[in-house]
Amino acid sequence: MSAALAAPVTTIIMPGDPGWDDARRAWNLAVDQHPAAVALPASPAEVADVIRFARDYGLRIAAQGTGHNAAPLGPLADTILVRTGAMRRVTVDPDARIARAQAGAVWLEVVEAAAEHGLAALAGSSPDVGVVGYTLGGGLSFLGRKYGLAASQVHAVELVTADGRLVRADREHEPDLFWALRGGGGSFGIVTAIEFGLFPVRHVYAGILWYPIERGSEVVQAWRELTQAGPPDELTTIARFLQFPPIPEIPAAVRGRSFVVVEVIHLGDPGQADKLLCPRAAAGQ
Repeated sequence: MSAALAAPVTTIIMPGDPGWDDARRAWNLAVDQHPAAVALPASPAEVADVIRFARDYGLRIAAQGTGHNAAPLGPLADTILVRTGAMRRVTVDPDARIARAQAGAVWLEVVEAAAEHGLAALAGSSPDVGVVGYTLGGGLSFLGRKYGLAASQVHAVELVTADGRLVRADREHEPDLFWALRGGGGSFGIVTAIEFGLFPVRHVYAGILWYPIERGSEVVQAWRELTQAGPPDELTTIARFLQFPPIPEIPAAVRGRSFVVVEVIHLGDPGQADKLLCPRAAAGQ
């Protein structure tokens, strides 16, 4: 049976409990996680309970939102894995242009909430990536060349420290901790929410250019010339190779095939984007 902590109640799932495999599973299925237990807190107070519980039993703590980047957690045999997916609330202050996202929120939830006010976050390219891990790890978005790293736009971080205290860190309060949290990579506590800046972006010129894999060298060379020609900061672009597995879940048109693609987003005038891209786009024709 799963263990329950004293008020407020926090569920801890142990190996062999119903739902154990779902609870321990990371988004990245290449990482097979086997922690000592999995905790599913629904509030900062419950996170503090888990930390006290772990201390009483001599266990380590590791926090995880979605598990896209699960591998760096390493072996979890003596660890309670704290899954924050139950804490998903997202709020937006459109006047201050600030969003607040709890630790389990994913980017799609933030993007949709901000878009209602004509605002955009420095989100990643995948809608189901966790906001907190992405942001505090740096966070390079398709708006990054214009507005910088997502970590640089963080206004405040709420977390539970190793001694069970709920702390709000910003530039005026706990400034050293605030500095370390934004990319420091250390185990400073379990983040329960972050606040970060938004930008007035209503429209972008964006899309993906697809080419046969046989044109890979030609296309990547054209893309390289574009990036080295001093493009404006409004333009962010990524080139990559894609290989789709031959499985039924993949659309027939691309199933089992390989491509080179160039992803583009431009914050300025569409005409300017066309002038930048059209000569390079012709490389794959």
